[in-house]
Amino acid sequence: TLPFAVVPAVRAGPLAGIWLGDAGAGVAHLVPLALGYTLLNVPVQVLSNLMVGVGRVGSVVRPAVAAVVVNLVLPVVLVGPLGPEGAFLASLGGAAVLVPPLLLAGCAAVGVPVRPFLAEACRTPFLGAAAAVAAAGAVLALPLGDLATVAVGGAAGFEAHALVRQ
Repeated sequence: TLPFAVVPAVRAGPLAGIWLGDAGAGVAHLVPLALGYTLLNVPVQVLSNLMVGVGRVGSVVRPAVAAVVVNLVLPVVLVGPLGPEGAFLASLGGAAVLVPPLLLAGCAAVGVPVRPFLAEACRTPFLGAAAAVAAAGAVLALPLGDLATVAVGGAAGFEAHALVRQ
């Protein structure tokens, strides 16, 4: 999941340029905000499925409902003063409401303290993501067009991620 969030976030400018042409420059900064939700949810993706599987559905549903409410209300509040960025920041607010209770309940369900879980479950994926960001970001310095930058940067990012994950 992480490389599919961080590599496009780093490649946001060229991706927006390919997709929207000159208008892409005005929206490229929204891509990392949109993908931030995925990054925040990485630690609890498996835990929420595990809790449903062991019959702790309420531990998943309660924070999910709270996150939905935040995702419905916060954009209305933030879009006026912040513009489109407000909608994306609102989704991050929803994730902030969702992730901590799922993380605590999931770790309790499997009998693992939160800190060791995060260290073991997140260290390698986040190191891989950091390598992907570094490799994909380095390609931005090359004098390439948008399409070549996306292709070469994406390949470099995914390859760096794979090397770290081995």
